[in-house]
Amino acid sequence: MKFTQGLALVATTVLFCGGAATVTASASAVELTGNAPESGSVTLNSDDSVVSASSNELLAEIDGSAQKAATLLRTVVNMKSGRWVYYSDHHNYLNKYKWGHSNYYRSTSSHESKAKVGSKSSGWVSASAHHYSKATAKGKGTFKAYYSNN
Repeated sequence: MKFTQGLALVATTVLFCGGAATVTASASAVELTGNAPESGSVTLNSDDSVVSASSNELLAEIDGSAQKAATLLRTVVNMKSGRWVYYSDHHNYLNKYKWGHSNYYRSTSSHESKAKVGSKSSGWVSASAHHYSKATAKGKGTFKAYYSNN
């Protein structure tokens, strides 16, 4: 038997009733033109809608994107020399538990990211140029994602 590994854009999920459903993953892309702030953060409420950001430019770009659409799974913020991806998953809607992720890539220097859900924090996670800093926090409450060019 030959095993072939592949990448699919559409995943099929088996439902409890024995049927199948097609789920399409998508992301919102935010382009920060000019000089992005050296550090930043966003706060998402329990519905994963952005309620605040560390800068007006960042908040305006996120508000201008399709961030608040319910089908979006991740937000990608493209900057001149990097990319910041933040999202939450593993939602337990019965007890409000979830995971928050803040992943930051920078091509020119060391950098860091942090994730916080409620009172639980990943702490700052550092990475060198050309690597992602990957921060994950698990808990209940508001999710806050951070990036910094330390």
